[in-house]
Amino acid sequence: MSDVATQLAALKEMYAKGVLSLEQGGEKVTFASGEELRRRIGDLEDQLASQSGGSSSTGFHYPSFDKGL
Repeated sequence: MSDVATQLAALKEMYAKGVLSLEQGGEKVTFASGEELRRRIGDLEDQLASQSGGSSSTGFHYPSFDKGL
C-alpha cells in the first residue's frame, strides 16, 4: 500500500470514529473540524486517482448543507 493510501485509510478511520486528532510515528495532527478532515480525505482520494490514471471521483461523497440565510 502506498504512503498516500495508508494516510487515506487512517483519515477515513478517524472520520468514522469522529476523531479529529491523530498521533502516528511521533507526529500529531489535529484537524479544526470534520469539514477540514473531509476536505483532506477528498484531496488524498484525488491524488490517488491521478496516480492511478483514473478519474478524480472515487464514489465517496460528503454532502454539505446550509440554512440559506
